[in-house]
Order: sequence, then C-alpha cells, then structure tokens
Amino acid sequence: MRHPHSQVLPGGFGYPLGFASGFVVTAACIPVGDAARPAAAAIGLAVLVAVVSAVTTVPAAAATTAVCWGFYDTFAIGVRGDLTFDQAAAVGLGVLVCACAVGLVTGAVSRARRRHATLADAPFVPAPRQGSSPLWEKLSH
Repeated sequence: MRHPHSQVLPGGFGYPLGFASGFVVTAACIPVGDAARPAAAAIGLAVLVAVVSAVTTVPAAAATTAVCWGFYDTFAIGVRGDLTFDQAAAVGLGVLVCACAVGLVTGAVSRARRRHATLADAPFVPAPRQGSSPLWEKLSH
C-alpha cells in the first residue's frame, strides 16, 4: 500500500512549476541594483531549485536547474539577455547544480521516512493458518 504523501510531483507538473517560479524569481531580481543582482538571483534561484527538486522527479529537477541557470545567465549577469559562459556563469551553474542535488537527496530522504512511518503505523493483521489443524479434522468427521 502506498501512502499518498510519498508520491512525487510528476515531471509534467514539476518542470512547469520550476519554469514559472524561476521566471518570477528572476523578474523580482531585475529591479535590484546591478551590483547586488547576481547574488540575489543566485540565492533566490538556488532556493527555488532545491524546493522544486525536493518535490518532483529527477528529469524535471534537472530541467528546472537548466532553465534557472539560463534565467540567471541571461538576465542577472547578462546585459541584453545574451547567453554567455564566463566565470560568473560557471559559479552560478555550480550553485544551482548543488542546490538541485541537495533538493533531490532531501526529498528522497523525506519520502523514505514517511514511507517507513506509514509502514510502522500499519496495524498487524495475522495471515490465515496454512493447512488444517488436528482438532478441525476430529470435529469434521
């Protein structure tokens, strides 16, 4: 028996959730000053990636990480929305990949603990006896 809370959010819902949330976080960081924008975007997107990775599938978490890195590289670091790969983009990618790994591990541990707690809370129901008992044989004849 599977506990309904042990299910992950399917990738068909997890990836769009990550995409839309990444867009919102990036748009919220645009008004921040040019000096603080990359740090604010990296922190916000890392938290987002970790949360989405904890509740969804591995492919959806990886796709969310890639899209959030694209948002980070083009809008937090980039000047005109250009996708470039430099040292700041590499650091941002590393931070987002680490956040994805932390989220995936945290989600897996949480689901395993819930599954274990559900199994431990289930009542014990004994199985029916196999074969016939000697008393039953005496009574049935």
